[in-house]
Amino acid sequence: MLRTQTWHPDTCECAIQMHWDDSVDTSEGANNVVAVRSVKNCPLHQGLSGEAHYQAVLEHNRAANAQRNKE
Repeated sequence: MLRTQTWHPDTCECAIQMHWDDSVDTSEGANNVVAVRSVKNCPLHQGLSGEAHYQAVLEHNRAANAQRNKE
């Protein structure tokens, strides 16, 4: 079944609407996100949209959270 949620990462002011398929088995690394739509861009991610926006925010979020977990 396709599901939708809006992701508001804790590392910037962006908002991204994500659609994913909850029937996809992600236990072996498969990606179940099937579509994304930019809702709001922060200054750092201005000018990006769709998949490029999602990937940039995801990378930024993972890096910031990894750094935070080291401290």
